[in-house]
Amino acid sequence: MTCFRDSPTKRVADLDFTHPITITEGPAPWRGAQVIATAPLLASGIRAFVRIDVDGAQRYAYVIDQGAAPRRSVIWATGLLFEVEGTRSSTVPDRLNFRHGAFGDAHPVELTGPIR
Repeated sequence: MTCFRDSPTKRVADLDFTHPITITEGPAPWRGAQVIATAPLLASGIRAFVRIDVDGAQRYAYVIDQGAAPRRSVIWATGLLFEVEGTRSSTVPDRLNFRHGAFGDAHPVELTGPIR
C-alpha cells in the first residue's frame, strides 16, 4: 500500500503532486476530474493527497482506498475522499473515520490510474 507521511511543518499545498489519477465518481467538483496526487494509485491501494484546479483556484483532498485492483488497462479503486485546506499540516492522522476533526467529511469515490 502506498502511504504518504511528511514533516508536520510542511503544508498540504507545498507537497509534490506528480501522479495523475482520475476520480470517476464522487462529489462535485471532484467527479470526473483529472487530479494530481502525491503518490500513485497501485493495485495495493493509495493513501495520498490530491489537488484539483477549479475556476483558477486549487483545492485539496486526502484519498484512502477501500480496495483496488487492475481492471482492463487501469488500476481501479473505491475509497474515501476527505477535503482539506491547502494551508493545513500534511501530517495524516493514524486513524481516519467518516468524520475526523483534522479533515472534512468523507465522501465515497471511485478512482482510476495507470498501471505501473
